[in-house]
Order: sequence, then C-alpha cells, then structure tokens
Amino acid sequence: DEVIKNLPLIDEFKKKFKTSTSIKTKHSVRGEKNEIVDYVYFYLDNQESVGTRIVFDLAPLIVASVEDKTPLYIDEFGIHLHPDICRYILKYFKDNSQSQLIINTHDTSLMRELSREEVVFVEKNQAEESLISRLSDYSPRKDAPIEKHYRKGLYGARPFLRGIN
Repeated sequence: DEVIKNLPLIDEFKKKFKTSTSIKTKHSVRGEKNEIVDYVYFYLDNQESVGTRIVFDLAPLIVASVEDKTPLYIDEFGIHLHPDICRYILKYFKDNSQSQLIINTHDTSLMRELSREEVVFVEKNQAEESLISRLSDYSPRKDAPIEKHYRKGLYGARPFLRGIN
C-alpha cells in the first residue's frame, strides 16, 4: 500500500493497482455498417502495442508533472509513438506553461513544434565529449526550413556515417 501511495499516479490508477494485477483495454468490434456490435478486451502488458504501453506509462507521469509543476525528462522521446501523439504531448506542456518537458529525440520533425530557444543540439566531438549548442546560437532566419537545414548538417549534431555524410 505504501509503495502504491507514493507512485506518481492519479488516484484512479492507484485504485486499479490495488484491485487488479493487470490492466485491460477495451476495443469496439464493429459490424458491416460500422456500428458497435461487441467489445473485446486486451491485456495491456502483452496484447497491446509497445506504443500503447508507452502512452499508459507516460500518462500518469505527464499529469503529475503538470499538476505538481515539476519538470519531466523523457529519454528517446518518440520511439514507438505516433508523431501526432508526440505533438499532442508537446502542446499539452506548452498549454500548461508552469510545467517543463525536457526530451531528447531523433525525430527531427518535432523541431517544427518548438521555438528556436527550445531546440538544443548535442554533438560528440573526436574525443567523444558532448558539445551542446542551441538552435538560436545559429541565428536562423524566421522563415528558415530548420529541419531541412539540420539534415544538411548546418547546425552540426549529426552522426558521422562514412559514405552518407
């Protein structure tokens, strides 16, 4: 009980943990005219996609971060998540400006969702030290295609791959 009480989860999830050992998701079964004719239940832990499981893992952390006005760090943000879900999470944090989301990601399309001050690049040098720079350090024009310029290497922070770069 003490462990569940201290988890950063909303009360509804805490109650589920106490009363069940597994969470099930409910899916509609549709007929020929797209009407709901039945429901089927899946076990979250072994019948749902990795992306769905990640959403369920992140949801209580996101809610707690916004409610408590504490930063949330997500490593490898976007892996196994639909791009629209990633954009939704970014917007949710922007709309709740008292909270802070810190992510690292390989999804360059997310640069379009952030201001120039919010984009930070991390690049390894020859000595394998991490060098940090902000997009705003490069003073890109307001109409600059940021993602395209990044992919061309104008801002650094790209892996060096022989024969590709």
